[in-house]
Amino acid sequence: MNYSDIQDTDFFMCEAFKQILASPDTELEKKLGSEARFAIANYLTTLPKEDFQNPAVMANHIAKFCQLPENENLQEWWGDIYDKLDEDGIDIFVKKSRDPSEEADDEAETKRILTNEGRDIGKYLELWAKEVISQNNQRNQNASNSK
Repeated sequence: MNYSDIQDTDFFMCEAFKQILASPDTELEKKLGSEARFAIANYLTTLPKEDFQNPAVMANHIAKFCQLPENENLQEWWGDIYDKLDEDGIDIFVKKSRDPSEEADDEAETKRILTNEGRDIGKYLELWAKEVISQNNQRNQNASNSK
């Protein structure tokens, strides 16, 4: 991947979405409703596998999903987290991954770090979706077995 492809906004969009999915189930249900986890997981599982490796593409998918009319609460929550991340600035994330002796203004290095972090987020989203679908299938199987 060309490191110049990723923008700070792409990274923040992906990170904000990850933070929502990493929230406790009770908080997610309270803010988004009982079917939100499955709806999000279902959407993510329809995306091409290679898209999870590209933070810029994932940011577009996330924005598209959050902006659906039925996802108004999700869009608001996502926007709030995004705004907080943007306010804090990208340097907070870059500093976590950078050697303290490295030059702070190395744009190529920053892009490389954002790309790698973005790929990690994509992998998290992909695994999260698979886990939610698996849990849902298991619940459905258990429910049908108990009838």
